[in-house]
Amino acid sequence: ENTKDYPIVIFLHGGHLSSAGEGHWLSGQFHIPDEDPYILVIPTKKEWDWEPQKILDLLTDVKSNMRVNEDRVYLTGLSMGGRGTFIVGSALPDQFAALMPLSPHHEPYSYVSLASGVSHLPIWMSFGNIDIVSSYYMATEMVDALEEEGAYIDFTTLEGWGHWGWEHLYSNEWVIGWLLAQERGTPHLYFPGITMQLELTLLDDETGTPVTDKEVWIYHTNMDGQYYWPAEELPVYDTEVDVAIDEVGSDGCSCWKLVTNESGVVILDTIIPGFEGGEGVSHIHLAWIEDFGDGVLLFDSVSEDFIEIYQSIYGDHVFYIETETVDGVIHGQTVVNL
Repeated sequence: ENTKDYPIVIFLHGGHLSSAGEGHWLSGQFHIPDEDPYILVIPTKKEWDWEPQKILDLLTDVKSNMRVNEDRVYLTGLSMGGRGTFIVGSALPDQFAALMPLSPHHEPYSYVSLASGVSHLPIWMSFGNIDIVSSYYMATEMVDALEEEGAYIDFTTLEGWGHWGWEHLYSNEWVIGWLLAQERGTPHLYFPGITMQLELTLLDDETGTPVTDKEVWIYHTNMDGQYYWPAEELPVYDTEVDVAIDEVGSDGCSCWKLVTNESGVVILDTIIPGFEGGEGVSHIHLAWIEDFGDGVLLFDSVSEDFIEIYQSIYGDHVFYIETETVDGVIHGQTVVNL
């Protein structure tokens, strides 16, 4: 009834999950956002490992019968299905936008040798630290191999988890949001599982010395316009981060400062006086940066002053600038060579 093309999420079940009933139960665990619905495909297998050709045949059939966004096809799975994401992903390297393996199983052979075949894809792997069914050690070996290949790999250790609990991940809006944010052929677009921990230092305009008598607070705004205080840990996913500075002056704070944490660089790049936060409160927008190596960075907003400042510090770089946001998901990029 419409012309929308939908993303596809393919879920590969574990070794003991093969009945239609179990597949139906799992389908009800996936978070499907109202603003960005997707086609959930749950095949079944009878073999030990997942067969890439059968997944390709299935994918071809879905594409021929439904409206599909071919740049937003995602592969995830648990246990034997987790290893299946590496097997299928490496055999079909041009089909997927991202992989999300959960507790990938280590038998009958190591999947670490497949790292080079999936290193071009964003990967988020999760594993319980007390899992005695699948090998946590092999998962860490895979992380090392992927990092050596220059891949984007986020590895989440689930403290106190064994070989269970995957429905809590699939039902999580932030986990699914990360998956749906990725697009085939682009660098990793968002930062999963990162909490903004900013230590903001204000500088006196005249002396350049730190100012200690001003109150500073930080809050998160997600794409629905909801606010979260920094004490609540949230992933930085499609999130605008604002800083309100108390009693700086009606003309705002003319200084800027680099703020770093373990995951990147935050730039205070633009100042908008008159932000609704009380008399003399300014609004500062932050540009979030990730360094992909070789001078390639990704950020979500930029100003002319920002380019001048950043170039004066770091020299020439290639930037991927996110450009178009539709339903909270960025679909395009502009490449600027400074």
